[in-house]
Amino acid sequence: MPSLRIHIDRFLEGAAPKVPRRELTHLERLALVRRHGDFSLAYSTAVQQKLSYFSEGDGYIAFGTKMKHHFALGDPVVDPADRPGHIRRFVEAAGGPWFVQIGAATAKVLAGLGYQVNRLGIDTRLQLPAHDFSGKRNETVRYSERWLAKKGFTFAEDRANMLLDEVSRLSENWRGERIVKRWEMGFLNRPFADHLGADMRRFVLHGPEGELVAILDFDPLFSDGKVIGYTTAFKRKQVDATPHAEIGLTKFAVDRFREEGVSAVTLG
Repeated sequence: MPSLRIHIDRFLEGAAPKVPRRELTHLERLALVRRHGDFSLAYSTAVQQKLSYFSEGDGYIAFGTKMKHHFALGDPVVDPADRPGHIRRFVEAAGGPWFVQIGAATAKVLAGLGYQVNRLGIDTRLQLPAHDFSGKRNETVRYSERWLAKKGFTFAEDRANMLLDEVSRLSENWRGERIVKRWEMGFLNRPFADHLGADMRRFVLHGPEGELVAILDFDPLFSDGKVIGYTTAFKRKQVDATPHAEIGLTKFAVDRFREEGVSAVTLG
């Protein structure tokens, strides 16, 4: 029997302004992201379930509805030159929606429409190949990599989904220490999946005995059909893993991207 909370949610969602929604298939969303998905949450807006889409065919704004309000997730997935127009039309249709995890350009458009904009954090962006973890500022990062290698840990990339059982056990171990254990967060973060999605990358750290210690999954960033960068999507590690695990694995992944000619990595 549905809970009282579910009934209340449905009632309040029904009271929200009626926004024209477009049913875009998974493949259609991915095609648009590959053209215009140059920001950190772009890929997630295409593959996450339970989102709605305001679209005129050449792009979309992903959004969710809660407590009588619509919440746009990230910037519009459309040609950057057309983003201001999409934002204005969505604001008009959705009756003053909220926007979360947006970039400076979207914030500027919204400020011009009378919105108050709050900056709550920074999406750290490493410009490659210029960023190479040199200098005193990155001394701890370099030390973590050396420490792991000295202790017999090994780094690798898993591009063939060869470690699904190990990944599943690792994720369950990690979730066992969370405050909320029964489900994964949605919207700002999407639920973790053992399998990699199209164009995603996964890097793994094994311990001295061959056990899986940590994983790091990246979503792609696109422009004009080409991968231009990656953004950290998921981190999982054993609850008793060394603090060096995540730091060293991040460096390994970024170094690999630099070697491939990737232009940017965002760390969230």
